[in-house]
Amino acid sequence: MKGTGQNLLTIKADKASLESILKKIEIASKYSLLYNFEDVSKFSGITINAINKTLPEILDIALKNTGLGYKISENTIIISKPVPQKNTPQSKVSGKIMLNNGEPLAGAHVRLKGKESGVISDRNGSYELNVTDSNGSIIISFIGYRTKEVAIQNRDMINVELEEAINELKELVVQTGYQTLSKRETTSAITQVNFEKIELASKSSIDQMLAGQIPGMMVLQTSGEPGATPTIRIRGTSSIIGTRAPLWVLDGMILEDPVNVSVTNLNSPDVAYLIGNAIAGVNPKDIETITVLKDASATAIYGSRAANGVIVLTTKNGKVGSPRVGYSGNVVFNNRIGYNNLQLMNAGERVQLSQEIIADNIKYSRSPLNLGYEGLLLGYYNNKYTYEEFSAAVEKMIATNTDWYDLLFRNSVTNNHTVNVSGGSGRTTYYISLGYLKNLGTAKGSDYERYSALTKVNTWINNKLYVGFQINASKTKGNGFHSSVNPNTYAFETSRTIPCYNDDGTYFKYLTQQKSQTAVLSAPKEELKYNILNEMDLTGSSSNITNITAQLNLQYNFSSSFRYKLLGGFDQSRTNNLSWAGEESNYVSMIRGWNAGTLVQGTTDFDASSIPWGGILTNNDQKKDSYSLRNTLEYSHLFNDIHLVNFMGALELRSVKYNGLSSKFYGWQPERGQSISPALTTGYYGVLNSLRPTLTDNIVNNMSWIGSATYSYKDKVTVNGNIRADGSNNFGDNPAYRFLPIWSLAARYTISNEKFLKNRDFLEYLAIRASYGIQGNIDKATSPDLIIQVGSKNSLTGLNESFFKYLPNPDLRWERTSSYNFGLDYSFFKPKGFRSESILSGTIDVYNKYGDQIIVSRSVSQIIGMDMVKINGGKLRNYGIEGSINIVPYQNKDFSSSFRFIFSYNKNILLEANKEMNITSSDKINGNALVENLPIGAFYSYEFAGLNEKYGFPMFYNNNGEKRYALYPEEMNLVYSGKSTPDFNGGLDLSARYKRFYLSVGLQYSMGGAGRLPNLYRANYYAVFDPLANVSKDFNNRWRKSGDELNTNIPVIWDNDKYNIAKNELNAPVFLTSAKTPLEMYDYSSVRVASTDNIRLRNINFSYVFPEALVTKYGMQSLTINFQAENLFIICDKRWQGRDPESGSSNTPIPKIFSLGLNMTF
Repeated sequence: MKGTGQNLLTIKADKASLESILKKIEIASKYSLLYNFEDVSKFSGITINAINKTLPEILDIALKNTGLGYKISENTIIISKPVPQKNTPQSKVSGKIMLNNGEPLAGAHVRLKGKESGVISDRNGSYELNVTDSNGSIIISFIGYRTKEVAIQNRDMINVELEEAINELKELVVQTGYQTLSKRETTSAITQVNFEKIELASKSSIDQMLAGQIPGMMVLQTSGEPGATPTIRIRGTSSIIGTRAPLWVLDGMILEDPVNVSVTNLNSPDVAYLIGNAIAGVNPKDIETITVLKDASATAIYGSRAANGVIVLTTKNGKVGSPRVGYSGNVVFNNRIGYNNLQLMNAGERVQLSQEIIADNIKYSRSPLNLGYEGLLLGYYNNKYTYEEFSAAVEKMIATNTDWYDLLFRNSVTNNHTVNVSGGSGRTTYYISLGYLKNLGTAKGSDYERYSALTKVNTWINNKLYVGFQINASKTKGNGFHSSVNPNTYAFETSRTIPCYNDDGTYFKYLTQQKSQTAVLSAPKEELKYNILNEMDLTGSSSNITNITAQLNLQYNFSSSFRYKLLGGFDQSRTNNLSWAGEESNYVSMIRGWNAGTLVQGTTDFDASSIPWGGILTNNDQKKDSYSLRNTLEYSHLFNDIHLVNFMGALELRSVKYNGLSSKFYGWQPERGQSISPALTTGYYGVLNSLRPTLTDNIVNNMSWIGSATYSYKDKVTVNGNIRADGSNNFGDNPAYRFLPIWSLAARYTISNEKFLKNRDFLEYLAIRASYGIQGNIDKATSPDLIIQVGSKNSLTGLNESFFKYLPNPDLRWERTSSYNFGLDYSFFKPKGFRSESILSGTIDVYNKYGDQIIVSRSVSQIIGMDMVKINGGKLRNYGIEGSINIVPYQNKDFSSSFRFIFSYNKNILLEANKEMNITSSDKINGNALVENLPIGAFYSYEFAGLNEKYGFPMFYNNNGEKRYALYPEEMNLVYSGKSTPDFNGGLDLSARYKRFYLSVGLQYSMGGAGRLPNLYRANYYAVFDPLANVSKDFNNRWRKSGDELNTNIPVIWDNDKYNIAKNELNAPVFLTSAKTPLEMYDYSSVRVASTDNIRLRNINFSYVFPEALVTKYGMQSLTINFQAENLFIICDKRWQGRDPESGSSNTPIPKIFSLGLNMTF
C-alpha cells in the first residue's frame, strides 16, 4: 500500500474486512474516518486491487455492494447509509450540531423522522441532508446526549444544540465499574452525575464537590486546610469499629488509601487527614461521570467492601477526529477568617474585664503570668512603673489590639491548571492530560501542591479485539504545622492585649513555664518563653505522596452477544510524612527543661536532660502495592425485540500490601546537613525505648467469584440477580466463615411502556423498583489468630518484652447487612419543539438496612494479657428516604431555567452492643459510648440546673434530681444531647441560560445534628481567667447580682472564696480526681449544646461562551470564561457566633472563596 502521487493512492487487500480496508485508506490518505461501527463491521471477504486511483475511486470500489455511501468534508471521510431516493421533489437542509457550550459535535447522526438512514456530522459539526418533506422533522442523536427532534418548517438551515442526557432515564448509560448498562437495564438505587454539573473551582478533589449533590450521601467538610479530606457517609453508618467510608473505584479498578490509617481515625468526623484518601491524586478535570451505588442490588458485585456504598469514577476518553487541545484554568482567591462575628473581646474589653476582676477583689488561685493588664499592674505595684507610665502602657496595649488572625492567617491564592490533548482516527482514540494545582492555605505556612498526569489509549485491533491501556500518575506535597501548633486555636483563645512584636520589631516572647518537670530538682529556675510566630518558624510538618496506577483492559467479542473481558491493574504509592521541632523551639525546650545553649556538657543538669542539644525529627515512610486481576465473561442478547437477557460471570483476585517504618530522632541538627546526633546522656537512655523505630508489614489477599443475571421483557419488566463470594485472609481459621456469600435480587416495572400510557404527552417515563440483598463489611484491623507484637526492652529488667495485640477467635467472621430498597423513577411532560428536557423528573427511594454480626469489643479478664477482644456481637439499623426533584419550567433556543432539589433523611440506631463493656461518663460526653437504641456518635451532657440565685455559680442535677455545684462520677446525671451527624441533608441547585450567558446558584442544607459550643473557660477550670486567655463577649452578659439568673445562663466570674462558702450550702464535693469542677461541667453541660442545622450558599457560578465566529478567528474552537463564588454565607444557630458548626472550634474554618476560570479548546 503506497501513494503514487499527491491525489493517487494504491490499496490492495485480499478477502479482508471492510473495516480493515477503511483503516488502510485512512492511513494512506491521511484523512480521518467517521462511521457507525455496526454499519461497517458486517462486511468482510472483500478483495480490492486499486492501483494509482483517486480517493473517491477507491472508496467507490471498497463500498461497492455494501449499500453504504460516503462524503468527503475537508480532511474527514464520513461513511453512512444513504437516504433512500424516491421520485419525489427533494430539497436540502444543512447546519451545525453543537453542544450546549457552543462546541461543534462530530459524529452526530442526523436523519429524517421515520427513516433509519441518514448522515453524520463532520469534525466541524456540519451536516447536509436531502429531505422530501419540507414540513417534516429531522432527528439528531448522539450517545450520551438527549435525542432531539426539530421541525423543518421549510427551512434550509437548521442549527441544533444537544444536551447531555443526565436526566434521560431511558437513554442514560450507567457505569457500575463492572458493567456498562443502559438505565433501562438497571434495577438498583444508582445516582449518576456529570462532573461539569458539580464542579467547584476551589476544590482539589472530587469528594469535596459532592456535598448536597447525591441523594443519600452526607459530606462533612470539617477543615479548611488545603487537601483536607471530608467525611463521607452513604445511607448512614453501617459499622461500629469497622470501616465506615465508601469504596472508591476508578475506571473499574478499586482504589486503596495511600496510608493504612487506623479505622478509628478514618471514622472520626473531627480530624482533617491532610495525607488525603484514595483519590487525592486524581485530577477532577479528568473525570467524566460520578456514579454512586447505594442499595444492596447495586453494591453486591463489590462484595464485602461495599456495605458503605460505592463511588465509581469514569475518566474521559478521546473522540474520533483530529487532535483537540484543551486548557482549563482557575485562579482562586480565599478570604481569611477574622474577628468579625466571632464575638471575642478586643483589647479594650479584655482590659475592662481584668479591671472588674480586680475591683471585685476576686483572688487569683495562682500568681498570674506577667502579661496583659495584670502584668502591667504587678509592675506598678512593684514600683517598676510610675502611675503615668502604667496608664500610658495600658492605653498603648488597648490601641495595639493585636489581630492574631491577621498575623497568623492570610488571603491566599490557589492556581489550578489542566492541559489535555485528545483525538483519534478509525479504531483508536487517545486522551492525554497534565494537571497542576497549587493551593495556599489561609493559615500561613500551610499549602498543598499536586502534579498529575493521565494517559489513555483505546483501540479496536479488529472488529473482535479491543485493547485499552491507561496510566495515572500523581505527586502531592503538603506543608502544615507541628502537632503542638494550631494557629486557629491560638488566635481564638489568645488575648488581644498580648503583643506579637517588641518595639524594635523582634518577637515578643512570654513566660510559659519556669521549669520543665524533666529538669532535675536541684537545677535553678529557667524561664522558657513562647511566641507563636517563632514556634511556626522552628517547627512544622510535611507530607509527600507519589502514586502510580496502571490498568490494562482487554475485550474479545466471540460474537455480537458474547464477549470476554480482562482487567489487570497495579496501584502503587509511596508516602513520606515528616514532623520536626528545632532545638530553639519552645516545644523542645519544654522537653529539655532549659533554653537552647544554656546547658554545659559534663554537668548534672546536662546529663539529666534527654535532649541537651538538637531538635526532634519524626519520620514516617509507608509503601502501598495493590494488584488486581479480573476475568469476566458476558452474554447479552435481545431475542425477537422482546426478551433481553444479560449474564455476567467474573473471577477477581486482589492483593494489597502495606509496609511502613516510623522513627523518632532526638538530636536533629538540620544546619549540619540534616544530621542526627543525640547526646548519650542518662536522660536520653531513659527515653530510648520510646524512640525505637516501628516497622509495619500488612498484607490482605482477596479472591472473589461474581455472577450477575438480568432479564427484561419488552422493556417493561426487568429482573436482576447478583451474587458474589469473597474470601479473605482476615478470616481464615474456621472454614465456614472463610467465604462470605453476598447476593441481591431486584426488579423494575416500567409503567410508562404499557400500551395505554405510550404516546401520552404528560408522561415520558415512570418506573418502580424493588430490591433486597445482603451486603458485607470488614474490619481491616481484625485477625482471628493470636497476634503477638514485639515490644522494647524493659528498662528495669533489661529483658525484651512482647505483648498480645489480638487474641485468637476462630469464629470471627464478616459483618453482614441486609437491605431493602423501594424506588420510583419519573419524568412527566415530554419535551417538544425547542425543549430538550421534560418539565418534571426525578427519583424517590425508601430503604431499610439491618446490620447483624457487627464487630464490637468485648471486655475480658486482664489475667489473659488483654482487657478487650473483638467479637461479632453488634446490631445496627439504618432507614430513610431520599430522592431528587428536577424542574425545567421553561426552555427555548435563547432561554432556559431549571431547579434541582436533593433530599436525604437517614435514621441510625444501635440495636445491640456489648452489654458487658464498661461505659464511662467520659465516653458518653465525648460521643464514644455505644448506647443501645441511640445512634452511633450520640453524646451526653451534664444536666444544667441554672445559676445559683445567691452566688451566680452554675448548678447541675444529680441522679436524684438535686441541684449541685460539682458531682462525683457515681451521682452524675447525664442527659442525651444529640449526635454529630445530621438526619437531613441535601441541596438546591438553580440554573438559568440566556443565549450564551449561564448562571447557577447552589444551596446546601443540613438538619438534625448537634454540637458542643466552643468552651468558655477552656484551661481556666480552677481559676480566674488567665491574662493570656481571650474571653467571649458572652461574659459582658454574665451574672452580676441576684435576679440576673432569670435573664442569663453565663456564670459569675469565678471566685474561690465565694465558692468555698457556696459549696458547703449545697454539699458539693471537694475537688478530687474523682469529681469535676463546676466550670468544666458547665462547658460540657446541656446549656452549651447547640443545633448544627444550617443552610449555606454553596456556590454562585456565572459563565459566558464566546461566539464560534469570534474564537475561530484566533485559532480556537471554543472559549468560555467563568466567575465563581463559594461559601458566601451560612445560616445557623446564632449561638455559634460566626463559626461554621461543621468545622468546630479547633479546625481551620472554611473560607469565603472567589475564582476566575478560563476554558478553551483548539
